[in-house]
Amino acid sequence: MTIKAKRLSVPKAPHHVGGDDEKERSKKMSTAESLLFAVDYYKNLLTDTHNDLRMLYGFADYTRDCALLDNRIKNEGLAFLVDVLPTLMQEFLEHLEGNDVSFPHFKKDRGKNYPRFLRRLFEITQNERHSAEVQARALHTIYCVSVAFKKLLGQPDDVTQLKHYADFVSVEDELRDIDIKNPELSDILESARSQWSVFAHDINIDERECIPRPGPGAVVGQIQKHMRYAPHVYYKQLANIFPYEDWFFSHPWDVNEQSRKYIDLLSQQVTEPYSEYLLVPKTYRKWRGICKETNEAQFLQQAVRRLLKKHIQSKLGDYLPLEDQNVHAMRALSASMTRDDATIDESEASDRILRDLVSYISQDSDLHDVLMALSTRTIKSPSWARKTHKKFLRTLKFAPMGSAICFPVMSLTHLFLIKAIIRKKMIDIPCTAREALCERVSVYGDDIVLPSLAVPYVYEWLPKFGMKINRKKSFVNSHFRESCGCHAYKGIDITPLYFKHTNVVPTGNNLLPKQLVSLLAVENQCYARGFLRTGAFLRGAIQAKWNFHLPYVGEFSPVVGFKRPPNSPQLTVFRNNKRRWRSIWNRGLQSYSFRLPIFSVKTDKGVIPTSEQAYLRYQCVKPSNSISYELRGGGPKPNSLNADMVEGGSVFTPFSMADAVHAVVDESQDIRISWERMPESSVYQPEKDWITGI
Repeated sequence: MTIKAKRLSVPKAPHHVGGDDEKERSKKMSTAESLLFAVDYYKNLLTDTHNDLRMLYGFADYTRDCALLDNRIKNEGLAFLVDVLPTLMQEFLEHLEGNDVSFPHFKKDRGKNYPRFLRRLFEITQNERHSAEVQARALHTIYCVSVAFKKLLGQPDDVTQLKHYADFVSVEDELRDIDIKNPELSDILESARSQWSVFAHDINIDERECIPRPGPGAVVGQIQKHMRYAPHVYYKQLANIFPYEDWFFSHPWDVNEQSRKYIDLLSQQVTEPYSEYLLVPKTYRKWRGICKETNEAQFLQQAVRRLLKKHIQSKLGDYLPLEDQNVHAMRALSASMTRDDATIDESEASDRILRDLVSYISQDSDLHDVLMALSTRTIKSPSWARKTHKKFLRTLKFAPMGSAICFPVMSLTHLFLIKAIIRKKMIDIPCTAREALCERVSVYGDDIVLPSLAVPYVYEWLPKFGMKINRKKSFVNSHFRESCGCHAYKGIDITPLYFKHTNVVPTGNNLLPKQLVSLLAVENQCYARGFLRTGAFLRGAIQAKWNFHLPYVGEFSPVVGFKRPPNSPQLTVFRNNKRRWRSIWNRGLQSYSFRLPIFSVKTDKGVIPTSEQAYLRYQCVKPSNSISYELRGGGPKPNSLNADMVEGGSVFTPFSMADAVHAVVDESQDIRISWERMPESSVYQPEKDWITGI
């Protein structure tokens, strides 16, 4: 059952509007359409909840909540969706943790500790007479209503740029106050140092896995990807540990052949590399600060990242599941039932790992000098910040976000410190019990799962090393847990639905591919979580802005459509309505092929300038099929390469060294929709099963 509410009106564009007025008018129209989309989404979401909890969430509660949403969205606009509503769930989670909250943006009934809006659902979550499933269903709706548009993408205000950079600089000021030589920290540091020594005792950069390659991101100087297999600047800090003749040339003879270029590099050598700070939009209100590394530093960081990844997987896989976030997700689900384990989160985690801290705990291993050589010491400020800040910032952090070794080193540091805190500060429990607690510590970057008993000690001691605990995203006392994207309550997954895009079309008549990808993902989640009416609304909203009928397809199908599991009866819709799509008989597959839309990646190609660089790229990308990167130690080059070269989705067929100059590298990638002739089986199965599935 639904209610009728006054609709928001979309302003009509005038026939003759010019310049900035036209842009402003267009922006207002897009905002009004987005608000209409939000109102309809919320009404369908609450309708699903009313249908599921009809005996508990009655029609009067449902109509009151719908009317309040409609009224506040109409009066407050996008600010209500992206700023105000997210505080609703945040305040309630803090209340569940036992903290005092006030819900400042919502009215409360007298004597109640929750707001009048969604009052009945809040009552259900706090009434222990209801089953865990019913409580979780009510809380899931509150969560979905609260944060649906929290991650909506937009162009944040330019005024906030300076604030973001000022906050980045202020972290350095805080790190200067950290003294790791403080005697009260010595026992923790020595324990962490011992753990690092055991972990890294046999790590050597001459291992086969330590193979460099350019990273996926941008680099200082905007060097194009096909030009990244040659050094452009000679940095002494890097060369002291990674001799250029060994790491940037596939064979020592190449240095001879390119001696003039090599001498030019040496004549213009620079002491150390630096990073460039930049901001990219994160949400409608926020920026994300990242740093671009130099090409040479990024090239070598990727080698050490691969090496660390290998040793972490073989030695610490249970404690650092860097390749499988499901490990933390399952632990969050389990912890939400028993509350034996807690999930804690950090703020500005990558910017708060001190270089001196990493240096101290890694000093007994050969890896120490490698990490110090790759650590960024200087960051160049953006041009718009130089009126109030210096051009170059000397940093104390080990590595900013953007460095390839930032994440693994941060994870290792957190793991070793937390285990050391448990062993050295929880002295009121037996040693065997402390070791058992250490076995339950698991780290994924700044996402940490640990025993609830250890949380007070971690809260007390970890900040003394420069880290900053985000208490609002850390959960200990309640039945709620969140880790690696899984939000759990009493053993039930209540991960909310997020919109990064609405169905508002910025240009033309069709949704942009990135919009379509996002909306299809949310529709699939609605189906999986039982929000059937909401899913139907989204399908209608997508079809209204997409001039081709989208089919129901298998969850791993490459075809653009509404994803469904293999046993879904909706997959028969395509089979029963084949006439809707153009078909042609495929003799090779002995079946009909249909002209269907698929997501593809649009790439621009760049030609690698020399055969030596092309061969180096081959060694970096396909080391298992090459003679190996041990060519640093000598050995003849092969006359031809008998393996495919693959990078970023591009496939290269075998080629001779004489033709190596024609090798190409993907320069940029963008999602697009293309039309392909596809067998019917591709609608139901992944691409690799097309042949066997017919």
